[in-house]
Amino acid sequence: MERTQIHHDLLMVLKPFMRKLPEGFEMKEEMSLRDDLMIDSADLIDIVLKLEEHFSITIDDTQLNVLKTVGDVMSVVAATAVAEQ
Repeated sequence: MERTQIHHDLLMVLKPFMRKLPEGFEMKEEMSLRDDLMIDSADLIDIVLKLEEHFSITIDDTQLNVLKTVGDVMSVVAATAVAEQ
């Protein structure tokens, strides 16, 4: 799975959780889920569940602690998708 496709799909999954962000907002890999996107830990659990459903993958609970940035999420999704092929 290509990183650009993951980025696009991730944006679609994250959009309902990204409150109070300006129109035309551009999501970048280095952005913090908490500080830049205002996603709290409860939302992160819901996001992981949606990612698992969207990408047909299973993200191990131990990986939740490494999900700090958009890039972290993209890397975990890509690695998990490859491992589960």
